[in-house]
Amino acid sequence: MKARLFKVENRLAAVVIRPGGRSIAETIQRADKRVQKLHGELREGLPAMVAQLAALADGRNDNPKLTLDRLYEAANHLFAIAAAVGLESLAGAAYGLCDIVDAFRDTGAANWQAIAVYLDGIKLMSVQETTEADQAVLRGLRKLGAHYAGRARPT
Repeated sequence: MKARLFKVENRLAAVVIRPGGRSIAETIQRADKRVQKLHGELREGLPAMVAQLAALADGRNDNPKLTLDRLYEAANHLFAIAAAVGLESLAGAAYGLCDIVDAFRDTGAANWQAIAVYLDGIKLMSVQETTEADQAVLRGLRKLGAHYAGRARPT
């Protein structure tokens, strides 16, 4: 039996070498501009995401289980956006909130004060660029998260 070989055309390479085509540097520069524009738009939406988290926590008395589910979803969304735009401390805080909320969902009993502390840290980090103070706040939130997530998880 003979093997049949196929050559796949690299369309990007063909466009780059074609006369009048864009150079690689120009293509990268244009893509970078579009990404930076998107980052700006995503950053503009951060305050609304943080406000949504606070509103969800405020409405916890109606249905705590549903509130925890929605908090997790909103914190996960905030984590994804913050990570995408390079806000590492904010992303870390949102990830930590996801972790403790998930632990509280496992037990069905939440410590709302711990969640409020996370939300305060997230609010602080969302109004400024990453600073050394953010790193200190994040370290504190991680300690809090380790304490509550460890206690909330069934052994």
